[in-house]
Amino acid sequence: MSERLSGRRSLWRRPKSAVFVGADNHGAVLRARTNALSQWPYDSAPMDVVIALGQGLGLAAAAGLLASAPLASAATAASLGWLRGPLGIADDAIVVAATWVLVVLELAADAVWPGAQAGMRLGRRIVAGGLAFELGAGDKIPYIGLALGALVAAAAGIAMRSLRAGAVKGGGDIRGTAMIEDGAGLAGSALAVIPVVGYFLAAAAVGLLQRVRAREGRRYEGLRVLR
Repeated sequence: MSERLSGRRSLWRRPKSAVFVGADNHGAVLRARTNALSQWPYDSAPMDVVIALGQGLGLAAAAGLLASAPLASAATAASLGWLRGPLGIADDAIVVAATWVLVVLELAADAVWPGAQAGMRLGRRIVAGGLAFELGAGDKIPYIGLALGALVAAAAGIAMRSLRAGAVKGGGDIRGTAMIEDGAGLAGSALAVIPVVGYFLAAAAVGLLQRVRAREGRRYEGLRVLR
């Protein structure tokens, strides 16, 4: 009887070696899956282009608000190693210092002369958008960034010009609106160097321009009806 019971128990008892082998295989599978997930090509060449493009677009969008701030942000971020595709001169100490001097001068000009000619201001920001894109991402995306950055900066600049004009016509202080715009430009320039954020900034600039154009179109349509 005892031999029969022991035989039955032996049928249900797994060898210790089999248990350990099964656990080792399971652990190996988990390690392989973890390694596969950890090998996401964040440092690959295509990902460098994606990140550089986003940073360039974000800097260009910020240039539509404050021309010099994205240049200073790009130079500073390049010197700290935060950009994926800056030009070789971007991290030079003289470039960093010169761009921040331009920021100080532009802020002072907006504070002293907030009602400067809108066309001149817009032109300056469009040029700065192309230069900021090229400075921050020109090594990975050469030349085309000049045009792409200018277009994004134009979208942001035209939209903000319409919004600022509407605010002033509505009774807003011209110097106060200029300071708000400059503050937004500084904040946007800082956020633009964060990977992927630049895409949202560029999309926001284009979306804002579309909304402003649609609102102005409805206003002019109403005036034609009244006539």
